[in-house]
Amino acid sequence: MIIYISGAFIIASPGIVYIEKLHKPGRLLRALEKLEADEIERSHCGFELMKEEINSIVDEEEQLSGDVHKLDVYAGTVTTGKGALLKVRAHIGENDTRQIEDPLFIKIRYQLDRTIRRGKTKIRTVGICFMLVGFTLQMWPDLTRVFSLVA
Repeated sequence: MIIYISGAFIIASPGIVYIEKLHKPGRLLRALEKLEADEIERSHCGFELMKEEINSIVDEEEQLSGDVHKLDVYAGTVTTGKGALLKVRAHIGENDTRQIEDPLFIKIRYQLDRTIRRGKTKIRTVGICFMLVGFTLQMWPDLTRVFSLVA
């Protein structure tokens, strides 16, 4: 029964806000929410993880270096019929900034969201496996009794 309940808790854990900091998808989600709301600094939850994920998405010349201490979203000067083109801006020094020109923030956000969803799915898959093992162990005495009567 304990294994079964543990599996149920693991399945529910990606949706519990208070324990998001304990798993990678939760930290990345917190960082993405912070970036979308305003800006994210090195001291915030998930900053380094977000930097790693952005570096895996962008080209080599666009990658963020280790001295980046803050990220924010910048509305580009070119606008389209659908609104401004949003770009990620990295703050390196006191007044030194650099924009990630390609891909745009909407594409980076999409890739980050996919990474978050995949991570949560992996966690929930482990929970389902725990539940299946727990259920099987609970039913084992009954199953052996049924199969011994049939044989």
